[in-house]
Amino acid sequence: MKIDHSYSRRSEKRGHFIRRFYLPALLCIAAALLFQTFLRYFYAFPVTLTMNNMAPQFQQNERLFFQYPYLTKLKSEMVVLINLPHSSDAQVCRASAMEGQTIEILNGEVKVSGKTIRHNKKEKYFPAELSNRDNLPATIIRPGHFFCLNDNLDNWNDSRMWGALPLSAIHGIQFDAFYLW
Repeated sequence: MKIDHSYSRRSEKRGHFIRRFYLPALLCIAAALLFQTFLRYFYAFPVTLTMNNMAPQFQQNERLFFQYPYLTKLKSEMVVLINLPHSSDAQVCRASAMEGQTIEILNGEVKVSGKTIRHNKKEKYFPAELSNRDNLPATIIRPGHFFCLNDNLDNWNDSRMWGALPLSAIHGIQFDAFYLW
């Protein structure tokens, strides 16, 4: 009696094909997912802007990448992601003054320790002299705190409303992924 081995040869070829092509592809996908998860939880994470408070430099629905604060030291004029003081929301703003510095806003002009900082301002409908909210008396930032302002100074949801924030409120510091190489 003759035994037909054609079926076992076909299944053997199929098993070889799976091991040769599908298994390496699955391993590459799994490695990429693990690497992405590692980067997201230990190095950096993306955030989509939901408000227009950083206009015109960053627009609404634009995606920014943030590093965790333990990786870099916060400096003046860095864009940060902060946890709001009396809310569970987070917001993007610019760290304008650090501990020990004096910040003052006079007629829409921001001065830190006597130097004028240029913020991108959109065209005003009313002169700055007529608007009381474009003025802030000179304030000295306490140790362990920072003062954040939106690039869009017409958006009042920043340290002008809350006061100086503790450094522990920082959830991330923005970095440009394209400048890493």
